[in-house]
Amino acid sequence: YNQFNGTLPRKISRNMHRLTILDVNHNRLSGNIPMELGNLWPLVQLELSDNLFSGPIPESLGSLSNLEGLFLSNNYLTGSIPYSLTRDHLKLNEIFLHNNRLSGTIPVALANLPYLNIIFLDDNKLTGTVPNELCNLNLNKAFFYDH
Repeated sequence: YNQFNGTLPRKISRNMHRLTILDVNHNRLSGNIPMELGNLWPLVQLELSDNLFSGPIPESLGSLSNLEGLFLSNNYLTGSIPYSLTRDHLKLNEIFLHNNRLSGTIPVALANLPYLNIIFLDDNKLTGTVPNELCNLNLNKAFFYDH
């Protein structure tokens, strides 16, 4: 673990056109997640868990068509789960959004992700019911409860 602090630079996507894994887990990074991360098209894993990020999950992350793992847990993220993350062309296999402050309902369209295998949404402020379409998937782990 490091002790990086401050914000994630908005310029992070410049000159990193071959980057496949961005892992800054377990730091003290804060502020919003830069929407410019959506320009890192080769990205396969985005690991921003265990930081102090706040604000919404950028819609631009739905542009990352090679992304297999999205790890944003244990932050202070707010707003709803972006619809852009539910597009069926995405390769998302693992989604870790637990222990944030996300609100709204769980998008039914998450069930359209053809490779989705693991999803953690617990410890948020989500409302409504878990969509039946998501319950019918053969997921390895699906935690939707709130403590």
